[in-house]
Amino acid sequence: MKRIVVAVALVALALIVTACDTLLGDAAKTVAAQKVFSMDEFEQNIIDAFEPNSVGFTYVIAKNGVVERSDAIGLGRTAADGGPRDIAVTDRMHIASVAKTITTAAVLRLLQDTPGVGLDSLIEPYLPPFNPTNGMWTRGPGISSLTFRRLLLHRSGFDFSEVANGETDALLSQYIANGVTLPLNPATYDNVHHALFRVIVPYVLGETKGDLESDEDFHSRVFSEYVQQVVFGPAGITADRVSFVPAGDANRYYRWPEDGLPGVGGSNNDFRLSLGAYGWYMSVLDVGRFLAYLRFTENIISAESREIMNDERLGWWNTRVGTYGTYYIKQGSWRWTTTPTRGMQAVAANLSGGIQAAVIMNSRADDALGAAFNMASIMRDAFDDAHIEQQ
Repeated sequence: MKRIVVAVALVALALIVTACDTLLGDAAKTVAAQKVFSMDEFEQNIIDAFEPNSVGFTYVIAKNGVVERSDAIGLGRTAADGGPRDIAVTDRMHIASVAKTITTAAVLRLLQDTPGVGLDSLIEPYLPPFNPTNGMWTRGPGISSLTFRRLLLHRSGFDFSEVANGETDALLSQYIANGVTLPLNPATYDNVHHALFRVIVPYVLGETKGDLESDEDFHSRVFSEYVQQVVFGPAGITADRVSFVPAGDANRYYRWPEDGLPGVGGSNNDFRLSLGAYGWYMSVLDVGRFLAYLRFTENIISAESREIMNDERLGWWNTRVGTYGTYYIKQGSWRWTTTPTRGMQAVAANLSGGIQAAVIMNSRADDALGAAFNMASIMRDAFDDAHIEQQ
């Protein structure tokens, strides 16, 4: 596979580290004292892990909010799709469930700025009003007990076997009508939890829909505008990351190992009416900026909110404990087809020592059982193995 080297200027974010990384145990401190982090080793470990398992991928590595390494390796489009077209670090691709970390940050900012509403506040007053015309948004049993925290922790008690797969308003309304029927432990990870914030946020904000605007368009518009206002804008991501990428410039998404057939799911797919758990198209540099501003500034959320986010793993579902501390990680994957699987994967990580890293692949390297390539564990191992003996 051809490696495409891209010259990327350092992105100086003028950030100040305001707090120490997660405290290490005594054993980890001893190991840390014996070895030092090597940026060269970390970059090479990422390349070695992902290059043999993808049609194309992009990555960024930053330290204390400043990009130190960034590259794009492989193809964005193969010959089967009119290529070859080299993949680039500025390419916007679907980031799948990495979006949940973005939604979590937006919700924490909302709670931070809204007097009288907090993590343990009930969501029921902020659900869409019951619609007598179509029966949508009927409150089922237990809905009156659901809180913001329970949604963010994936502890709703919804039975996900009872409703068709999807996160449209109509399907979310069915979950609310069915109510809470299952035990809260263990947590059950599902897209519905974060997608519900798309319909909750507009009512917390007190917004009202336009005269000719559908409920679905109203929820999507207000939610996406709010995320742009409190997350993307403060991180210097000024363009709308929900809007389409021109189809002619789009990457495609492939099976891995590649089978020579056309890809699927161009980056111009429209997820606007199911935003929340997924749906944004971002470059790996965009993801890096988000991680940096979330971690090192209070532009997005306060230090107190960030501490809660980390301590409770809100938005960091794939957090790993490594040799050098706790690594706050979110990975995502998406299938456009299943026979064979064609899709993508992404991972975003805040690691110890002020390091951030993100990778986006335009293919899916499933194992023999059909499980997605475990990018979070690979990122942990790549980071741990990048510490070398002091010279």
